[in-house]
Amino acid sequence: MIRIVNGNGRSQHPQAIDEMFRLRKRVFHDFLKWDVKTEGDWEIDHYDKANPLYVMSYSPETGKIRGSLRLLPTLGPNMLDDTFPILLGDNPEIRSASVWESSRFCIDPEISQDRASNQVTVAAAELMCGVGEMGLASGISHIVTVTDVFLERMFRRMGCPGERIADPHRIGSVYAVAIAWEVSRTLLDTMKAVAAIEGTVLEQPMSLETAYDEGGSGHRGHRPRATDVARNGACRLANFRAVQFARPTASFRGLAHRSGEECCVTQTSSPVAPSR
Repeated sequence: MIRIVNGNGRSQHPQAIDEMFRLRKRVFHDFLKWDVKTEGDWEIDHYDKANPLYVMSYSPETGKIRGSLRLLPTLGPNMLDDTFPILLGDNPEIRSASVWESSRFCIDPEISQDRASNQVTVAAAELMCGVGEMGLASGISHIVTVTDVFLERMFRRMGCPGERIADPHRIGSVYAVAIAWEVSRTLLDTMKAVAAIEGTVLEQPMSLETAYDEGGSGHRGHRPRATDVARNGACRLANFRAVQFARPTASFRGLAHRSGEECCVTQTSSPVAPSR
């Protein structure tokens, strides 16, 4: 089961948020030994202040969190453009209302070490399918991410190979690479078939609009003003429905060079130096 909570809805889902940040610390700080910021038992960084969407996978048997990822719009602060621009190669920054970034993708180390089980494949596919279902409901055209070549191979095995935006670079102890996926029904169906997932993975039907309702997890409440949403890095649009653009037919590299309303490439302040 996939649950989606927006950053401003943390106080309404304290247990889910606590479990997710604890999981991130176990994965990125304790297990992978990355140079990440921690606060007590949490791994948390400044992008978590930008009102992201948190996508969390739960075991249907135990109800325990088994994986999570974070979604941020590329119109606001994001890791690819602002922390790891080297992974864009010669391509310009990606700043598009229809392109969102996935980051902090992680699976519980306890199940990732169980090689006799398919829990890793199912948990990882469920996370990606949750993003895919919400993306299709919202008109998102692409998801981009910064990952390493090991996870890139795992994504291929899951049926979602994606497209490299540029060549990999060694960052810290890993070879990192920027990947883009087109959000499509074909990709979603392929991932579900590989992981033997039937039906929807979402706790309830979800779009960007419902995910950013005040209650988080899609519960209806006061809808935030567009100016408030932009300030928190969610999406600089007068209305959430404005993200529903026609899908590009060219490759993702071509999308990066498009101009106009659908994909605006802009210059921002100096990026933060990569740190892991």
